[in-house]
Amino acid sequence: MCSDWMKKFKSNINFDGPSDCWLWTGTKDRDGYGKFHAPNGTGGAHRAAFELWEGPIPKGLHIDHLCRVPNCVNPAHMEPVTPAENCRRGYHATKTHCKHGHKYTADNLQRNKAGIRMCKTCSRERARAWHKKDKLERQRREQEKYGP
Repeated sequence: MCSDWMKKFKSNINFDGPSDCWLWTGTKDRDGYGKFHAPNGTGGAHRAAFELWEGPIPKGLHIDHLCRVPNCVNPAHMEPVTPAENCRRGYHATKTHCKHGHKYTADNLQRNKAGIRMCKTCSRERARAWHKKDKLERQRREQEKYGP
């Protein structure tokens, strides 16, 4: 059974991809990562490849694609890292501005608990808007309770 699983898995890999990537040709998710139904359940093809050729992934760690190709399943292009490190290295690490156009600078950058970069200007604006809305809501409740 194990050899059938491995044959099926390997039949979904193009070993001749660019930059020595082994490209997953089977089912992919919306972000381009390969999906595979292994005996222990459906999961990422890159995780299955890593475990097949390198061994178990340490508990709590993510697999980082060093080549930045989501459907690559070459274990030489992967490294087990913490979720926070995976976020620091990922797509967002290459962005120079937040989605509202504020530049990421040392003075305008903070990280959340997961290690994801956040714009301080946007955080301040969100906090101001929340406090303003909260104040208006409290005033509205007070007027309902005591009248105009």
